[in-house]
Amino acid sequence: MGQCQPCCVGDSPEYEDAATAQESPKSRTVEKSVEFEDVSENGFSDEGRPRKPCSQVSLGTSGNASGSASLRQVSQATLDSLMSKPSFLEDQEASDVDEQELLGRTDSKPFAGHPSFKGPFSAEDATRAGFYSIVRLPEVGDEVVCFQRNHWLKRGTVEDVQEEVSNGHDGLKAGVTGAWVTVKQQDGSLYHSWAVFLATASDQEYSSVCLQAEFENSNFFKLRRTIYGDTVTHQTRVTKAQAKASLEAWLQNCIDADGNAVEISPEMRKELLDIFDSNQEDPSLHLYSLHKRLGPRTDARKGRDYSLYYQALNNTLNHDTSQSLRPALPLIRRMTYLLLYDEKTGEKRLHEGGRVWKGDSERPVPLNKQRLKLAFRHQVPIRFRQFQSTTSDQKVAARFQKREDRKGFLWIIDIPAKYFGARNIQDISSRSKESETLFPPYSAFEVLALEEDSCHLRALPYRYEEEEEVSKADSMKSDHLNVPEPGRRMVSA
Repeated sequence: MGQCQPCCVGDSPEYEDAATAQESPKSRTVEKSVEFEDVSENGFSDEGRPRKPCSQVSLGTSGNASGSASLRQVSQATLDSLMSKPSFLEDQEASDVDEQELLGRTDSKPFAGHPSFKGPFSAEDATRAGFYSIVRLPEVGDEVVCFQRNHWLKRGTVEDVQEEVSNGHDGLKAGVTGAWVTVKQQDGSLYHSWAVFLATASDQEYSSVCLQAEFENSNFFKLRRTIYGDTVTHQTRVTKAQAKASLEAWLQNCIDADGNAVEISPEMRKELLDIFDSNQEDPSLHLYSLHKRLGPRTDARKGRDYSLYYQALNNTLNHDTSQSLRPALPLIRRMTYLLLYDEKTGEKRLHEGGRVWKGDSERPVPLNKQRLKLAFRHQVPIRFRQFQSTTSDQKVAARFQKREDRKGFLWIIDIPAKYFGARNIQDISSRSKESETLFPPYSAFEVLALEEDSCHLRALPYRYEEEEEVSKADSMKSDHLNVPEPGRRMVSA
């Protein structure tokens, strides 16, 4: 693996201080801009205080989901439900909060009724889980999403932030001070919530995940179908020369998370391109494994860091911006081909299978955690947008999972025997002792279990969506002819 540790995908030890630097608590006075008299629209009680919501229950989701044969696609309608209303998620999380949980609130853990916590929790707990709080206030203008049942998954822009003393409703113990936030939705309507129930609406972090319908709506999916018309095969492979030209074009057009050009010196561009002229058998994959710095690190968040080559390429996939993704697509396709096929023979590469791990120093943001929970509960596939680097050595993964101020997150992935969809790149990685297995972008996984600081997955075949499309088409044909076709299963819409 590369010195930048892409396989374990924790932050490189060299950048541990930057990666673990935390934002200082903010203290500021924000002018109140919302009148409290409008009870029906603003969600307040007759006394002008927050009303008690129908809250949600705890997070814990574990166990064994059924095999991939039972996995079903997520329709666009389902995706819309996930993002705008709670109807598709009414089963466990949308139930009322257990009164015992509310009674169990204390001065040290004064909040309750949050789907991400089992029982009462503190503002510090919320901060560690990726939510806002009185110790990490949202800024006016921030785009947020709500995880409280009466405003379940509503998005909007922060209009106002106030320190308020609770009367015991909306999840906060009476007499305790919290950050009361006013959020404006796209239609102009307002809602209110304690900050601990709000998270950033941005979900394009490092190791960003998506559901099937989101995959089908991604720029990656659309560009792939438009330019190449099919998934990667030996016959449709991108050549080494085409990949080099793609790398050169991408380096000249790389855009960061804010839409700004990533500045890369001519000397570094030449150094990267020269690797394609070396004796490396698979230079595009070897380059990914190297610790090549494109420029200074400007953001401690890995999902916004374009200072290292492999992170910049992965964040191009995570942010899914057409302007930056289009020139990189041939390079990405070449890398994907080399993970799936032996170019000398044209034969598929089959992974021996087994268990691999990936340690992240950061937990998934709340929206991505919600996608994982949805995928588990409704038995639908989840996909990582980026190249997913893993290791067969759990100790290596654990080393990059933990930091002094947080536990991090551990991905556990079971790979079936003779698996088509990943490659052990130990033979070409610059750190061969760490036994790296690399998955192509948008690889599909089944969620077997989900805990606070870990997720257990099972790898699905690389061409999962194409196989599902064929199965769905054949099932529709069989239904039309009223003749059951053996060997095919019906795929849910």
